[in-house]
Amino acid sequence: MVENYASEINKVVEKVNQIPDKKFSFVYATDLHVDFKENQKVVWPQCEAMVEIANRANVDCVILGGDLLHGISSKEDSLTYLREYTTIFHNAKIPTYVTRGNHDDNAYHNDPWIPPYDNKRVPHKYIVWDYDWNREILEPLARGNAIHDLKNPESSYYYVDYPEKKIRVIFLDAYAYPEEKNGDLSVWSAEGWDRFSDWQLKWFAETALDISKEGWTYILSSHGALIDGFVTGPCANASIPYEIIKAFNGKKKYTNKELDINADYTNVKSNMPLHIFGHTHRDGYHYDKDAKMLMINTGVCAVSEYDCSLATVDYCTSPKRQKGTITEALFDVITVCENGTIHRIRFGAGEDQQFKI
Repeated sequence: MVENYASEINKVVEKVNQIPDKKFSFVYATDLHVDFKENQKVVWPQCEAMVEIANRANVDCVILGGDLLHGISSKEDSLTYLREYTTIFHNAKIPTYVTRGNHDDNAYHNDPWIPPYDNKRVPHKYIVWDYDWNREILEPLARGNAIHDLKNPESSYYYVDYPEKKIRVIFLDAYAYPEEKNGDLSVWSAEGWDRFSDWQLKWFAETALDISKEGWTYILSSHGALIDGFVTGPCANASIPYEIIKAFNGKKKYTNKELDINADYTNVKSNMPLHIFGHTHRDGYHYDKDAKMLMINTGVCAVSEYDCSLATVDYCTSPKRQKGTITEALFDVITVCENGTIHRIRFGAGEDQQFKI
């Protein structure tokens, strides 16, 4: 591990362990894009730092928010990268859960690999399918805790329960495309199927958001935002899960005839106060009054800086980064407290933040 990480690890662990009234806490990193050799030099040490924090701080899990891959490698290399993540995070005493991102199906790899990429014409032999994703990283790191859609046991969307804390974390996949074929080419892959699948949305509304539970706190993890304003726009049908959450937190009914969704939240005794995501490669947050939910966006784990001038949300920034210093790193420990306070403790570039909702 990089030497200058040691003192940062100590600081983060101390800060996290001193937070009072903790209900649920997790290490959160996103957009690692490990295919590039220059990224590997900073990503693997950060992963090791996450594991050390997970083992020393009072946290419940590690969550990786998507784009673990950049999706430009051979399938063999991509699976090797996933296995390396699994090897590293197996050293954590707590589970690691992964959210699938738009790059993670390896569909940016073309044959031959020559830009510009045509991600609607990717040979099937390159695709990291749902069953690959589950076998190589999700299930080994989730340690049997991931609850999938019973109608789709290989789903890349799932939830995890902490009954003693009354916490459910729901992981959605905005790129859960159907497998359609045109000869040996993939028709829909990566951003060519830039939307939540219909059956996933029905599962989210009627199963994952369980109205029978009382006093539970639901946390949503997806790779991208559900609303505009974070510079990089949401996927094509992000308004549907957003409207579902609005109905759930507002204790109203939600009906979608096209998707055959009928959900009655009028008597719900739980809420979803937090959505975490990446994808934009920027730090951000926004409290959505209509959905009654805080949306926290964590910046890119790989070393990059981005323009934020087009953002319209409450807060958006891209911290200064420099390789060889602690600012080459960027990930969070996020804590939800009993009193409604949410803490973001930052490792590396950026700053700690505290929210009251």
